[in-house]
Amino acid sequence: MPKINLKRNLFWDVDIHSIDPDKHKRFIIARFLQRGSFEDFKNLLEYYGEETIRQEVIRIRYLDKKTLRFCSFFFKIPRDKFRCTKNAVGNFWDR
Repeated sequence: MPKINLKRNLFWDVDIHSIDPDKHKRFIIARFLQRGSFEDFKNLLEYYGEETIRQEVIRIRYLDKKTLRFCSFFFKIPRDKFRCTKNAVGNFWDR
């Protein structure tokens, strides 16, 4: 069974021992995508699988412009389907 590698540099602001990979998957996915390396992304795919990440990424409240474009391309999701494009912060990036 794959293991998720919660690195201190990605989760500097929380106690990594209190993070539950199932309960906090959206939080983990957001951090890995926005701040992680390509190796972190591969670990994310191996642990959660593409479909789970796809389902969670559209529900994330905020994604920076670069991450949003990458996720839209990689997971083949139109940008307007992402929750982050429906709030004031997300719309800011489209201006």
